[in-house]
Amino acid sequence: MIKKEIHEFFFLSKGGQFVWIGLLLGLFLVAFIRTAWVSDDAYITFRVVDNFADGLGLVWNPGERVQVYTHPLWLFLLIPIGLIGFDPYWGSLFLSFAFLVGTLLLLIRMGWASGAGGILTAFLLLASKSFVDYSSSGLENPLLHFLVVLYLLIFLWDKGEGIFFIGVIAGLIFLTRPDALLLILPGFAFQLYRERRDRGFLKLSILPFFFIILVWVLFSIFYYGVPVPNTALAKAGNGFDLPLSIRQGWGGIQWLWRNDPFSLVLVVAAVALGGGSKDARCRIVALSILLWVLYYLYVGGDFMGGRFFSVLVVAGVVILVRELRGGASIKFMLLPLFMASTAVQASVFSPPNYNNAFIDSNGVADERGFYYTFTGGLPNYFIRDRRKEHIWYRLGERFYPLHQKVFVGCTIGLWGYAAGKEAYTIDPFALSDPFLSRLPASRSSRVGHYERALPAGYLESRLFGSNRLENPHLAELMRLVLTVTQGDLWSVERLKSIVRLNIIGPSLVAQSGYNPDLVWLPGKSIEAKGAFSCAGVSSAVWLWRIDQDGGELKATALVDLL
Repeated sequence: MIKKEIHEFFFLSKGGQFVWIGLLLGLFLVAFIRTAWVSDDAYITFRVVDNFADGLGLVWNPGERVQVYTHPLWLFLLIPIGLIGFDPYWGSLFLSFAFLVGTLLLLIRMGWASGAGGILTAFLLLASKSFVDYSSSGLENPLLHFLVVLYLLIFLWDKGEGIFFIGVIAGLIFLTRPDALLLILPGFAFQLYRERRDRGFLKLSILPFFFIILVWVLFSIFYYGVPVPNTALAKAGNGFDLPLSIRQGWGGIQWLWRNDPFSLVLVVAAVALGGGSKDARCRIVALSILLWVLYYLYVGGDFMGGRFFSVLVVAGVVILVRELRGGASIKFMLLPLFMASTAVQASVFSPPNYNNAFIDSNGVADERGFYYTFTGGLPNYFIRDRRKEHIWYRLGERFYPLHQKVFVGCTIGLWGYAAGKEAYTIDPFALSDPFLSRLPASRSSRVGHYERALPAGYLESRLFGSNRLENPHLAELMRLVLTVTQGDLWSVERLKSIVRLNIIGPSLVAQSGYNPDLVWLPGKSIEAKGAFSCAGVSSAVWLWRIDQDGGELKATALVDLL
């Protein structure tokens, strides 16, 4: 009798649910505090935030309009933080935790519809290294988790009251990460088909969706000259054939199996359960997860182990919650809770000196393990500005006074942020370079680090501010790029160049005979070519200052000047 009353209190009564929710949120708070970190790529966005706050616009290099960020909405949330002078490092972590709490409350609330499912929901997420690692990182993942769960809540449970928000949320997901539309478009199309005779629904859902997308795409074309982020050109436009991309993507899945098997098993189980569901909506969500995996393989995966899969873990948990509604019991959950216990300990009790700076043979790495020692929340709380002790940050800060200089850097995040707004950076990985991003990458590039060779005359063009490329086709491409990214916003010539760049840009590259494997730096011999080199140098400190010495260009490694 007593056991029955205890069970009813903790798993059925509202009072018991509040106790569990408090405990679960407390566990996540501990896990977040012990694992929160910021990636090198996040500092690319942070520099844009600082430049905007200083009145330079949404740019990386001053005077050059290039979209170096993939997540407009995440950037817009960080901009007010920058405008009030608050450190975007801590601002990104506070925002991340806020969206984490929002995601958890939505998921736990869904879980209680399955009896004790709220507990299972929380433990599944805590056991996922991918979810825990990318509940921070300074990137858009926490915001994407929240919006996808909100969308799925309406799609799977809504009875019509929240139909207006479905288009708005879909549009916001596009602004958070454009390719994330793959996760919701099947469901959106299904909803439109089901309600095709309801003109009110069509207006309330389609109009906000297309309005948000149209406004941003038009702004992007006008301001940046292209409808997609420069980062998409640099990575998805690397020129690799499909078999090579699939091999790289498969390497990311193999990494997940070795380092975060729980997440992979959870996603597979959710797809199997959802795909066999009697509920057509669950089958569509399962299909969306599969589309995302196929897209991951198509673009060649990513070097950040687990980053692309964190949102799949969230969607998978939603499927499990939906399918277990009304049927979950504490006995049913004992096995998954036991299986998850070891992985949960790894997040809740993650050490403050967590370090796993290892890149596997496929080029994939545990990015939190790579940076946590310097950019982790705990190290920076107890050791003031620990992130500034990283070699890349120290080099950028050391050479901050060298304004109006041109630098070549293959790791531009921490260094570029610390170097300040006046440092002009050439990025062979092309994330911030609107010209190089249009060229094919070396086939030996590491996944996510698609290196471009510097064409003859390119460094001179950047150093002296004029088009000095020797190849006539590349010179024409450079002329268009300079006009679009640096010309007067409202000039007729610039508007014409935008059209020409997007139409004939690929053909100019094809006609140029450009060889992406001819990597070089002035005055330097080629030491290495491969996945773990840049500009012919194998050292991990890929930062050089470019100067003119007696009429000849010279590259000087910044680390040699310390």
